[in-house]
Amino acid sequence: MENHLGKERSPYLKQHATNPVWWYPWGAEAFDKAEKENKLIFLSIGYSTCHWCHVMEHESFTQTDVAQVLNQDFVAIKLDREERPDVDALYMNILVGLNGHGGWPLNMILTPHREAFFGGTYYPKRNFIELLNEIQRVWKKSPEQIHGTGRKITEWLKVKDQNSSAGMLSPNIFNIFYQDFLEGFDFEMGGRRGAPKFVPSYGLRLLMRYHLREPNSKSLEMLQKTLEVISRGGIYDHLAGGFHRYATDEAWLIPHFEKMLYDQSAMAQLYLEAYQLTNEKEYRLVLEETLEYVLRDLRSLEGAFFAAEDADSEGVEGTFYVWRYEEIEKSLKPAEFKKFCDTYAISLHGNFEHKNILELSPGQYRKNFTPEILSAQDKLFGRRLARERPLRDDKIIVSWNALFISVLAKCGVALNEPKYSAAAKQAMSFILDKMRKPSGELFHQCIEHTPSQEAVLDDYAFTIDALIELYQIDFEEVYLIEALRFQEVQDRLFFDVEKKSYYAASGRDPFLIVREKTFMDNVTPSGNSMSVFNLLRLSDFFFNMDFRDKALELLQSFPKEVQIHPSEFVQALMAYDYVESKPKQIVISVQATSALAKDSVLKDMIDFARAGFKPHQILAVGDSKTSKLNLLKGRVNLDQLSTAYVCVEQSCQLPTNNLQQFKSLL
Repeated sequence: MENHLGKERSPYLKQHATNPVWWYPWGAEAFDKAEKENKLIFLSIGYSTCHWCHVMEHESFTQTDVAQVLNQDFVAIKLDREERPDVDALYMNILVGLNGHGGWPLNMILTPHREAFFGGTYYPKRNFIELLNEIQRVWKKSPEQIHGTGRKITEWLKVKDQNSSAGMLSPNIFNIFYQDFLEGFDFEMGGRRGAPKFVPSYGLRLLMRYHLREPNSKSLEMLQKTLEVISRGGIYDHLAGGFHRYATDEAWLIPHFEKMLYDQSAMAQLYLEAYQLTNEKEYRLVLEETLEYVLRDLRSLEGAFFAAEDADSEGVEGTFYVWRYEEIEKSLKPAEFKKFCDTYAISLHGNFEHKNILELSPGQYRKNFTPEILSAQDKLFGRRLARERPLRDDKIIVSWNALFISVLAKCGVALNEPKYSAAAKQAMSFILDKMRKPSGELFHQCIEHTPSQEAVLDDYAFTIDALIELYQIDFEEVYLIEALRFQEVQDRLFFDVEKKSYYAASGRDPFLIVREKTFMDNVTPSGNSMSVFNLLRLSDFFFNMDFRDKALELLQSFPKEVQIHPSEFVQALMAYDYVESKPKQIVISVQATSALAKDSVLKDMIDFARAGFKPHQILAVGDSKTSKLNLLKGRVNLDQLSTAYVCVEQSCQLPTNNLQQFKSLL
């Protein structure tokens, strides 16, 4: 027998469709029932690859005694946080405000009018039943007390960001960030001290930019220490590539085994920039293996990318990834087995519950792998494929796809690898063709070939970023024109003219008690932060000072916490670093687009402009007579040859068609 989730497409909601709890999806039916019957709302938010969500479902939501309490005294709502990130963000902010921390499953108790007054994450079954009964007792005895608490929290939400803007930032913010990162850094194991350990991927990217400012700082040391340790530990999948969500221990050995698309995007971006900065081959190998994992295991037939793979299989977390000593021994030839055990620290007793999580032994590096090791890895990879695979969440989420498209496009250019560029273009074609309404607005997700849910700010901001990066592949201006169109839609749907910042959602959902804004980065950058960076680059391409002014006003609208806890706002600081470093606009005017394939000097100019780690520039190449980019218009070709201009803040140096002069200008 199914509850009210039977017709939902979300894999997470489907998992709960046969629970004895009489779940409702987020919507009018549930809220009408709560108001009509004057019942509290139990809102439970999670996602399909969430381990502790599975645990709580098994312990509580499949049990009839728990269901009896929920069905009798509450209106129970299940919500997929990946389907409705706006709802999730709203109630997660409340939970963090109440408890100082959050997580999933996110369980909130609401009044019949959807105002939250109590929340938590995972509860063991016994504690959960006691908690529900106590809340119900208070509700019957003192309903006005609960209503009052809910009203106070809602009012706090409405005013918490008012009159608290950061104002004008100064370059000293980078020193504050660096000192904070330095003080919390684990110089033995990399990353932040303590456990669990999440890779501070965006913070490490800002450290690279800080290194350009302060070459004598410890920023490069912290970067390299972290990248080496995590690529050797169990948080990395040594057979298939790609990173697990986080490590539960300080040594990065024991991961929480789920694999999320957005983590692969963040880690690929990190390793790409580290490779560009250092030219370290090991970083490139990790990067390429991570990209190959996504292209092989998370790619749909239409070229878009699925959301995640679960941590659990056969009812146990990590079963798919760990190895018994005897199983490895039976899979390999004796010489391969000995070499593999030495390389990956394999032991009879194991390093995790009498099994082995693969981790590289000290002194072992991918760049030095012998044919024996590569052969052994291939054999074990094939043997692993015969196991029951973890559930794959086959939602196609626009914002997450855009993040991966962006890094694919960058890798196609930086590594000179056409397959990455082609994959990026194909995935963007899916978004433009299948995820866009006739009105020009986006859908948020696609499940079972059906687009659904209204797009949120992140969908637009990340898509605009991806379009800008796609232009850089081979300078097809259609991508920048599409970026302009989406920027117009984003401004129309989300921009707060008074506060000069963007709402997280359009405000069309009548059941959201507050229209939230998000400024802090989470598992993905904040949409407001990415929008600053987008507006700055669009301003550079189109010489549109309105975009630049809007970006700077948006940056000033960030809450004052950016000055106190800059590590929580890294994407915004990277955007500020871009504008404060006076980025170069590199323009190469050609006689015709066909010249891109024929002009060797032009190719050398483009290759030189792209080489290395250069986060403070954009590159535009095209025919100045036909281009729609103001940056290119009117650029004269000297002697009818491809001619380069190097500009800063719309002021350009003298043009040149000489390669050596061009290099000196850069």
